[in-house]
Amino acid sequence: MAYTYTSRGPHRYRYYVCSRAQQQGRNSCPCKSIPATQIEEFVMQQVLNQNGSATTHPPWQSLNTTEQAELLNQRIQRINYDGHHGDLTIELLPDHQENES
Repeated sequence: MAYTYTSRGPHRYRYYVCSRAQQQGRNSCPCKSIPATQIEEFVMQQVLNQNGSATTHPPWQSLNTTEQAELLNQRIQRINYDGHHGDLTIELLPDHQENES
């Protein structure tokens, strides 16, 4: 999935879209797109729960988009999503595979 956004007036709508759907058309992927806040909140909760550090960070919704992106970039190497099977795997950066200090 690839990050993208669209703007309508002063509003920016962020979402992730299936790379295959972008390249081969919307009919080539069952998932098509997911709102960015929905997938980012889920992924961040999974990462924080894996590290046992959910209580050491402010609530996701209280962060602006720059802070959210920075937090994700500090912890995640890659996110794989298989829209056909609904499988999601998260590869953490080596520094964050164990509990944070």
